[in-house]
Amino acid sequence: MKNKILLFLLLPLIVFSQNDYENATFITNTLRSFDVAQPVYNDSILNNEAKAWAEHLALKVSMGYSLYESNSKNYDIAIMKPDYATKNYYSEAVFAFLILPDNPMRFRKKMVNQYAKAIGFGHAYVDDKVIVVFKYKTDE
Repeated sequence: MKNKILLFLLLPLIVFSQNDYENATFITNTLRSFDVAQPVYNDSILNNEAKAWAEHLALKVSMGYSLYESNSKNYDIAIMKPDYATKNYYSEAVFAFLILPDNPMRFRKKMVNQYAKAIGFGHAYVDDKVIVVFKYKTDE
């Protein structure tokens, strides 16, 4: 619990000191360290795949489909109100996965999956929201 409190205290320093890919990867690795999982690295190919999946989901949502009908085992998805001032969508989504009381534990399980080696982040806009996608590369 002390580690999580420390992480929340360090968040402002983290968020304003690096780009959002680095922030989200750092926060993810901090969470993974609590569960004794190896760190993941941010992968630019996975970033592109996550971005493409987010754009695909945004198109489906704009056509009236449910966002969660299209989920995959290697993706986590968050829907957020965009903060156009910071644009730290990925870091904010990691924290949303951690602290929201109605967050399904499957997100956390994917994030700390011991087989995960790399992570990618992508986002797309739909209506007044941002769809944030995390994609994981595993050895499974």
